[in-house]
Amino acid sequence: DSILAERGLNPLLTGDLAEAARLVGADLLLIGSVTKVDIQETTISLGFLTFSGATVTVDISIRAVDVYTTEIVGASSVEAQAEGQTGFSLNIGQLLGTLSSWRANVCTGGFLTDKASYVQGETVNLGYHDPSPPKTYRVMVKDSVGTLIWVSPWAGSTPATPCVTFSWDQRDTFGNPVPPGNYTAELWLGVSSMVATRSFSVMAGTPPAWVSEITVGTEQFMGTIVGQAVDKALNDLLSEIEGIIARVEAQVLAERSEAAGSQPSAKLKGRVVDVWADGTIVIDIGRSDGVGQYEIFEVYAAAEIRDPSTGELIEVIPATDAPKGEMIVTRVEERVSLGNAIGANFPVSIGDLVVRKE
Repeated sequence: DSILAERGLNPLLTGDLAEAARLVGADLLLIGSVTKVDIQETTISLGFLTFSGATVTVDISIRAVDVYTTEIVGASSVEAQAEGQTGFSLNIGQLLGTLSSWRANVCTGGFLTDKASYVQGETVNLGYHDPSPPKTYRVMVKDSVGTLIWVSPWAGSTPATPCVTFSWDQRDTFGNPVPPGNYTAELWLGVSSMVATRSFSVMAGTPPAWVSEITVGTEQFMGTIVGQAVDKALNDLLSEIEGIIARVEAQVLAERSEAAGSQPSAKLKGRVVDVWADGTIVIDIGRSDGVGQYEIFEVYAAAEIRDPSTGELIEVIPATDAPKGEMIVTRVEERVSLGNAIGANFPVSIGDLVVRKE
């Protein structure tokens, strides 16, 4: 997400996704989607919707994209089914009812939440009805003092589906539950334009039982009928993916070698010469050294190797095997370049070594 945002790439375009995948070192981009979740219940009772048994059918599809040519080199889909008895059935009913309700509530116009306040752990649902699709949006959630807590994945509107929706599980970017308090959600168009804000509160309390039980990826979810069907489908899909990779491996490796051959043989290195108050990193290499906009550099603590007799600087090398982090160049001048850290914040010091990522 950070590379897509920094480079202004559209996550809805296969070519842009392939470029981002190539930048992080991938040869093959796998694009998957759940195309169907069909739940057939066997019993319905009065009051809350309850099932004495259910059959769940899940369809998952996958496309494999060559990141060097953006060509779709393979595609497959699988269907899996699971059956079960009561225990999950009540939660299915609550989930389906809640999903249909909140989607309707947040798509009636403007930037909306489905509620004004939530108890701790309850999912916060947001939506925006785009008056002039297609566009790409994301949501940033900040606390009462303006600290960024969470950033959503990108979501795109289309003329057929103009409403974009987002769900936040009340966890920060590190996966920690947030405390009670007042929060503000900001709706951003692309990476530079804030469209609207929406405030809401989180109160101390216990969320409905189904909130934790239905969370995808948890142990409880994998014990449900839906979780079992998803698990079967993913296992079947892995075999399909292995087959696709086996068929295209030689072609992709050849393209990787060709792309590597066109790269400079020596890695471009520089030093951090300044760090501005807003976090901008300034390095001592620029256009005349071959730096290009949006190139990625690894940042290392520097070790200076000097001649013991003369004190002459022989070479500057990384002080550690692993980099502190990565930066992306956003502005190139003749002899210097400016950029920003990618992903999680890490300490950057004047004198640090930067090495272009090949």
